[in-house]
Amino acid sequence: MRGRLVLVMAVGAAVVAAGWSHSLAEGPVPTCFGKPADHVLTDGNDDLDLGAETEPQVVVGLGGDDSIHGGQAGDRLCGGAGIDEIYAGPGKDRVNAGAGRDYVNGEGGADLIKGAAGDDNGSTTWRVGTPEEGGFGARLDGGNGKDRMYGGNGRDGIRGEAGDDLIRGNGDIDRCSGGPGDDDVKCEKRLED
Repeated sequence: MRGRLVLVMAVGAAVVAAGWSHSLAEGPVPTCFGKPADHVLTDGNDDLDLGAETEPQVVVGLGGDDSIHGGQAGDRLCGGAGIDEIYAGPGKDRVNAGAGRDYVNGEGGADLIKGAAGDDNGSTTWRVGTPEEGGFGARLDGGNGKDRMYGGNGRDGIRGEAGDDLIRGNGDIDRCSGGPGDDDVKCEKRLED
């Protein structure tokens, strides 16, 4: 996936970037989990790789089908509308994929991964690392829509919410809840829906 990278910088009373500008008179800078964005993507299809970043980054995707790769620290990554792929990276990250049929991989760290309304014709996939990586302890909240949610080897909390969800704890003592809908849940400890 190729696209334009848009970096946000504060300059006086305005926030400007290549291909994007925002006057403070127009309202606040876009935020992700309450923090102002360091990077704001476009309404097109964007590709942003922060893999070398060692300081926490805040990313806000707008529209389009975006590919976002987080850095080494605890990033805040918000995908926005479109079919996004988000790879959080090894830090203790917060991810909100936004609306659409998205793929989210927490990769490592005790991440918070949230979803929004999905697409009735598709699904959102949430994954916390791989069985080999282990030791995380993430919290995944699927939101409305058909979600596929896979925990890591840590003690994960997985909540599918509304929609027909597939939930797998994948090791340790996970706490899982499918929510309303026809759910397929395999987890060490299933909570009441």
